[in-house]
Amino acid sequence: MLIRPDPDEAGAERDGVRRALSRGLTRAAGSPDGLELGYPGTFAHLFGKCGSAPEALLALAERARASADRSKRLGCPAWQVDPAPPDLHLTGSLDRAISQLPADRARPDLRVVAWSADELQVLCTAGCLLERVFPEVLAELRVLVRQVALLGGKGIAGYTDFGVHGAIFLNRGRLTDDPAGLPAHVRLAEAVVHEGAHVRCNAAGWARPYLADPKDRSVLIDTPLRPDRRPVNGLFQQFVVLVRSIELYDRVLAGDELTGMARTAASERRAKLSEQAAEAVAALRSHQTLLSERGLADLEEADRVLSGSRPASFARS
Repeated sequence: MLIRPDPDEAGAERDGVRRALSRGLTRAAGSPDGLELGYPGTFAHLFGKCGSAPEALLALAERARASADRSKRLGCPAWQVDPAPPDLHLTGSLDRAISQLPADRARPDLRVVAWSADELQVLCTAGCLLERVFPEVLAELRVLVRQVALLGGKGIAGYTDFGVHGAIFLNRGRLTDDPAGLPAHVRLAEAVVHEGAHVRCNAAGWARPYLADPKDRSVLIDTPLRPDRRPVNGLFQQFVVLVRSIELYDRVLAGDELTGMARTAASERRAKLSEQAAEAVAALRSHQTLLSERGLADLEEADRVLSGSRPASFARS
């Protein structure tokens, strides 16, 4: 299941993706020995067909070691993750993301930027919030997310890219307080839950697709979160993201994390997400004949969660 975070299941799905990556590297480079399969740059190396030149593989291994060192230096007690600088695989991913925007949209002025000390503190504070109120999702993030890349500029709030699997991209605008009063660390926690859910869906769908027929990936439909028509697979991921985000706000509002304007803003945000989730589930219901058995099971679980009859294992203890 995807609605309920599950680090054990996520780990098994991650390992399946890594085995496929290892096979691909063996074909491309002769051997993946010395290359870290969890490093997003390793995915980019394979998908970019960079070959087996020794100097390229040595540089890739060094970048992976530097990434691991940054995770340790972050010093966050809740989440050791790499706040990545604008490395080659990340800037290349952003170029692809911009190139894939609808032709009628203006090209956004975006770049991958370095993290400031204040932004690193917000990242850690968001991680600590998740550890307190939603430890299951943080446990899953620890399994799946290796790097967090920061976007400067406007036009994309955040995204994931299977070509750099294990990285999530977040706009630095999410690291400031909302004008309505929602604190920066809560906004960032939602963004991390959102993009982390996409990483889980990408890994899960590798072995057990959500669609009954892979050809249906090309079917485009209207979705609640995007102005352009999206594939059914994208809608499926949207409803997973929305249900998890609602659960985050339910847990935040169930405690004393927020007061005053911040609490009101969180309630309003939760209500908006709930409306979007209802739209996503309704849209998916109208196309449920395209879903696999696994996709239908996740749709049923989402219905139970949204109706309040969530499984006890997903309820806050």
